[in-house]
Amino acid sequence: MARHGFPIIIKPKNEYGSKNVSLISDKGELQSFCRVLDFNDGLDVESFIQGNLYHVDGIISNGRLVFTSVSIYLNSSGKSTTLFNEDIKPQFPLSTVADLQISPFSTPFKVLTNETRKLLADPKFDNGSIHAEWILDESMKPYFIEIASRTGGLLISDAIQRKYGFIMNEESFRVQLGLPFCASCVTDKLYGYLSILPKRGRIDKYDINTIANNSNVISFSTSYKSGDYIDAQSESTDNIGLLLFEIDQRKTLLEQVEYWTLFLNSKIHVLSD
Repeated sequence: MARHGFPIIIKPKNEYGSKNVSLISDKGELQSFCRVLDFNDGLDVESFIQGNLYHVDGIISNGRLVFTSVSIYLNSSGKSTTLFNEDIKPQFPLSTVADLQISPFSTPFKVLTNETRKLLADPKFDNGSIHAEWILDESMKPYFIEIASRTGGLLISDAIQRKYGFIMNEESFRVQLGLPFCASCVTDKLYGYLSILPKRGRIDKYDINTIANNSNVISFSTSYKSGDYIDAQSESTDNIGLLLFEIDQRKTLLEQVEYWTLFLNSKIHVLSD
């Protein structure tokens, strides 16, 4: 702490899905944390980076990055998901995480595509799909988080298919077979999805039909119904439902997220256990 200062992130080495990750802002919070700390399994301690979290999904053919799509993660208040839950608004009993495509002409898109291309230059990954995560601070300085040699999960591929007209896994297999990559069509529209985060309790109200029939909804998937009991979130992919929609580019990202979160909270009610 003397060398790097606050704030810091403390992570247990043997957990998953950001479980038990702590943001420590000052010496008082550090002392409180240390009083209940279990050192047995080891910890990672890192500087906290203030910025927005993005992901880059791409296709690599013959060692070249031939396609990228860039999206941003936002919480229910339209803030970065790196801020944990501190900015979640109390009028939203159910929280969401939004995953929104950004314009290919925007600065974050260009910066992160360029950084991902440099990242893949050496060592070389020959053919397939990639999913990389980055943080950009206010000055557009990129911080690399992680990369995987796979297609992004949940509805990332669905959103890409809507905008670019191809299926990520299908193109990944094609380039691995030595076939050329080809995006069949590209639209100016942008797409995103919301993951409705679970909280422990019983679903008292769940107006699935009204959600699915909203004119802006492309698809809505859920494995729950009114009366079902749900557990609190334990994995990053846990959800009550997933909502795929076209982004209204007349609205800011904050307005977009607030609209859908407010809409979903009016259609779903969970009685706390």
